[in-house]
Amino acid sequence: MTTLLNQNNQPFATNTLDPEGIGLTSNRTVFISSEGEVSPNLGAARVQSPFVNEFDLGTGRQLRQLPVPSKFVPVVQDTNNNQIVDTGDTPTAGVRNNVAFENLTITPDGKFLFTATENALVQDGPLATINTGSRSRILKYNLTTGQPEQEFLYVTDPVAVPAVPETAFSTNGLVELLALDNRGTLLALERSFSTGAPGTGNTIKLYEVRLNGASDISGINALNAININTVRPFVTS
Repeated sequence: MTTLLNQNNQPFATNTLDPEGIGLTSNRTVFISSEGEVSPNLGAARVQSPFVNEFDLGTGRQLRQLPVPSKFVPVVQDTNNNQIVDTGDTPTAGVRNNVAFENLTITPDGKFLFTATENALVQDGPLATINTGSRSRILKYNLTTGQPEQEFLYVTDPVAVPAVPETAFSTNGLVELLALDNRGTLLALERSFSTGAPGTGNTIKLYEVRLNGASDISGINALNAININTVRPFVTS
């Protein structure tokens, strides 16, 4: 086991990261994405930003922290005006809890990294339901410069099967990406789950995604504020 270390060469404190995606480089390092946490309504209130960091494969030492665009950073409004983040406060922007950077992949030439939110940012639209999908964002990094370069809209499918009862928990999200080439062709894995549904478990769908020609939405902070029909979609199969 290799323990991940933060920028101070110390193990991450409890509840300060939620590691998900992982990508191996040719330099014996790994990039790891963390979903962070946005839980003002879960009693022990915590708000942690997501990250994409590079770690040494042997020691776990943090080598690099890629900048996360501000639109992804969680913002919680102090709805009850008590000067702290707690039950009753309202997320107003950024990633939602447990549906952030669930995935990560690096192109075969090692020059670019892709990660994506599992579901929509707060300002981009709702979570996936049995009737509608969710507006995830695919984020592309240039690993030579270490900077985010482009973002693309990925609309998930709706939840595959109604929960039983219908008010019980259900979800569908973009949970994994795999870069097939250096031109923006990816495999995208969606996972749907519905509590108590017949044959309870996951419904899995695999798509091929071609980003070449799709709209770069990195300059759009809130998809809810635009005509979504002006965004050119990527090609899927």
